[in-house]
Amino acid sequence: SRIDRRRAEVKRLLKAQKEIVAVKKMKRVADKVRRKIVFLFRSPAAIRRELGRTPDSDSEEPDKIIIVVSKSTIVRDIAALGFKAYKSARVPFLLEHSKETRVTNFELMLEAYSEEELETFLFSDETWMDSNNHGVPWQYCEVGERPQPIEVEGRGRVKVQLWIVIGINVKRLVVFPEDVQGHIDANAYIANCLVPCKDLFPGRVFVEDNAKPHVAKSTQAWKCANNVTTPSVSWPPYSPDANPVENVHQMLKTAVSARGPWDRNDIIKLVKEEFERIPQSQINNLCRSFRRRMQQIVATKGNAIPY
Repeated sequence: SRIDRRRAEVKRLLKAQKEIVAVKKMKRVADKVRRKIVFLFRSPAAIRRELGRTPDSDSEEPDKIIIVVSKSTIVRDIAALGFKAYKSARVPFLLEHSKETRVTNFELMLEAYSEEELETFLFSDETWMDSNNHGVPWQYCEVGERPQPIEVEGRGRVKVQLWIVIGINVKRLVVFPEDVQGHIDANAYIANCLVPCKDLFPGRVFVEDNAKPHVAKSTQAWKCANNVTTPSVSWPPYSPDANPVENVHQMLKTAVSARGPWDRNDIIKLVKEEFERIPQSQINNLCRSFRRRMQQIVATKGNAIPY
């Protein structure tokens, strides 16, 4: 029947997304395919547009029937086919040598620090804040199946650059001045981040990634002169899933985007308000999850974990 044929086509499109994602996980693919994975089939409206698309003259399916239906009809079709919407995890794109480095470094860190010592860690990183929507993408999957993780690369249209440091009973937010955002060097990093947070470092282990401003000679000299303790094991590259501060970044982006900021001043105002609303107890729990995250990464042989 017409309904059966339409639902068969809807199911084919939903399954095609998973097949493309599975291929993408094994090797790099073109940006056109990447956009198709992330944007094309993740909503009933996108499926409706694809069903109503006119086939090309040289299409592999010249006899494909053009189906024009409403979005609500596709929603009912998806439910009738036994699919349900699940949130897709955000994970970094990792090559094999990056996975090996992650396993080695986190194994060494687990051996070097006890659970009590890990609670002295301060986690920091920069992020961008803009007015775009940062909600978590949804995928329609059959009941019992897990959604495929979406590998994240790049940023949207940026407005404000932030730096956040968190720890047990610690949270601090820095908004970079407009004249330095987007090209932070060692001097800007020291002046805007390290110097204002100098009071946090005694008795703590300060964790940062391997960005150029963090590993510059002048930055290392400042940390040495001010007795800033850093981990004995370097932070492995491409490991945002191990850093609890990334969760704070995402919470801020979601909360600020939901309030619809209009300009830079509006974004800064909302960022500060939403940052203050994050309970310290929640940040403490995130920091205490660091050991578990390292264990999960080692157990999965360096593969990305949902965060």
